[in-house]
Amino acid sequence: MINLLRNLQLNKYFLSAIFVFAYLQSIHTRIGLNHPITFLTFTPEAAVTSFISACIIFLVVDKVIRSHEQQVQRLDIRHMLKMLFISVIICVCIFNIISLLVSLAFSTISRNYVWPVFIHNNLNVLLMFVYMVASIWYTGIIKNLK
Repeated sequence: MINLLRNLQLNKYFLSAIFVFAYLQSIHTRIGLNHPITFLTFTPEAAVTSFISACIIFLVVDKVIRSHEQQVQRLDIRHMLKMLFISVIICVCIFNIISLLVSLAFSTISRNYVWPVFIHNNLNVLLMFVYMVASIWYTGIIKNLK
């Protein structure tokens, strides 16, 4: 836990940028749905949940990178794509487990696990890729600076 807090302290500017990106993304989504712009358009709850999801993604990507660094001396594009694919699978599983736990807590499994809803929820992989690429890019920059 102390390691995690120290890591968050070192990456505070990167995490701040990710939070701003998540906030702008939530505003864009709300405006893009042809809703009128009101006070509720600018509330940050969607940004907070996106930021928490991004932090989970960063933790998974970091663990996958650290496990592959020990096995491979030089990371080429093939290993990077392999790490990205493994991270996507792990993140999708984690988010589905979290979704299942929330559905169990609110007794809404019959509504949340209908086939179209399940597919729609798992199509957020594209946004996951954005956060994963940002994480891998940032990790590469930090390693090159050291």
